[in-house]
Amino acid sequence: LDREYIFDLTSKMANKLISIPYCLIIIKPHIVVNEEKRSQIMELITKNELDIAQTLQKKLTKQEILNMFNKHRGEEYYEQIEEEMLSGESLVLVLTNRNETKFDEEKKEEVKIKDPIERIKTLIGDKDPSVAKSADPNLWRGLYGTDIICNAIYSSDNAKDANREREIFHFPIPQKIPEFHYDKGKIVIEDLLKFIFPPNLEHSNSTGRLDLFALYGPIVNYHSVDKCFCKECVIIAKEQLKDSLEKASGALSATMSATGTLALLKATGSQLSKTKEPEIPIRLLQEEDINALQGKLCEPCSLHTKEYSHLTGGRGLQHVLSDGEIALMIKENNRKDIEAILIAEKGSTGKSILSTLVLTEPEELIYKDTHIRALFADLDTDYYDRYEFLDMQKIIFNDRRIRMNYWASKILQKPVEKFTNPIFLNKHEKVNFSDIKNPYFATRDKLPMTIRMKGKEEEKVDNYNALIFDQTKKYQQNQLDEATKKAINVKSYAIGNFKELNDISIASNALLLRPY
Repeated sequence: LDREYIFDLTSKMANKLISIPYCLIIIKPHIVVNEEKRSQIMELITKNELDIAQTLQKKLTKQEILNMFNKHRGEEYYEQIEEEMLSGESLVLVLTNRNETKFDEEKKEEVKIKDPIERIKTLIGDKDPSVAKSADPNLWRGLYGTDIICNAIYSSDNAKDANREREIFHFPIPQKIPEFHYDKGKIVIEDLLKFIFPPNLEHSNSTGRLDLFALYGPIVNYHSVDKCFCKECVIIAKEQLKDSLEKASGALSATMSATGTLALLKATGSQLSKTKEPEIPIRLLQEEDINALQGKLCEPCSLHTKEYSHLTGGRGLQHVLSDGEIALMIKENNRKDIEAILIAEKGSTGKSILSTLVLTEPEELIYKDTHIRALFADLDTDYYDRYEFLDMQKIIFNDRRIRMNYWASKILQKPVEKFTNPIFLNKHEKVNFSDIKNPYFATRDKLPMTIRMKGKEEEKVDNYNALIFDQTKKYQQNQLDEATKKAINVKSYAIGNFKELNDISIASNALLLRPY
């Protein structure tokens, strides 16, 4: 692989790591020189579940000492601090918590562990070893310190100081890989492509499915125990669903018990049962359930769970939409949007034009894998390469507006720039072209992704299709409508008297019966 590519990829991954709280400590020279005491303190650090993120053993320079203890500069004891720190090597450590939570035996639940700065200050005790020892003989300064200057360990007072002190020694900020959680609102592009290009459809309506994802999504790697498994595997799937529901119910009961909610529900059970909504039967295995089933399913069922993503609907979103339902939804969505544009541009005539059309998207509006990926190329992903669904939704809605305008432009033989309705041109006064998080976000693009990726320059395109009539000539409305129909391959019909068949107008109308 290209070195620059690897460096760029590594940088992007590093930017997606999570910064974690830390504390800088310095084990002073009078301890470092004593191998036994030094080892004991290191053991105490490990025993108290603190991790060493950075370590540096060196004799500090006067400048480093001044930067570290600057708040004591001018005090009569500063020279004593400097003398101690210059007497030998110090051990500089950046410490972090090993775990974020721990189980509280009294509360019978996981509780958050305190910040490492607060924890370490509690462990080492007062800066005066004699005070620390009287407070608790196990405090580190009490165990290893001799006086207020040689008190064994220096520790950051607060997060601001820890950050400043870390920079003195050029340590990086401690970071960790974010913990993975299943989240419907975070989408991997491969999962979206599985929905847009399902293996069972040779020519899927890619942009139509893309629009449904934005309108009714997100899509999920959930699979129905009623539709997605063979007779043998459905038994295994239902067992997994049962176990999953029991675990979820148990976790909910434990939470309610811990918070006292369960007792309240029991006390008011008779009243609540009267108003309780009927339960929605759960029929979908979620992503974590599907992962647990791998290795237990037959090859075709296992392949199905890996190669298909679904759009769900119906009661409680427990119904996996079929290809037929998806096709009907796409057709209806397209019809509504095209009708809105035609009515905005042509008034009541728009409906008449629509009634003569067979609404099949132009070929250039059907995206391929590369177009879909390019559409989201500028969006940020998390550490696990997942996009935020709401960000993808904005991009798709904006792209759909462009595609629908393009389509309507071909029908009307009229450049989008000359459309009269600002809704379709996105000329909102608050429109934002830079921040995807802005509710009025839009792109400056005017052409569908397929055309943009061919390298055509937008400014050179003032019409999407060559008009079949002379733009300089003034036409009557009926002549304009007939020319428009002719351009979009629509059959036209005219009613005439049988006796007038020799009339030139009837002959002209007869020509329109041919499919152009």
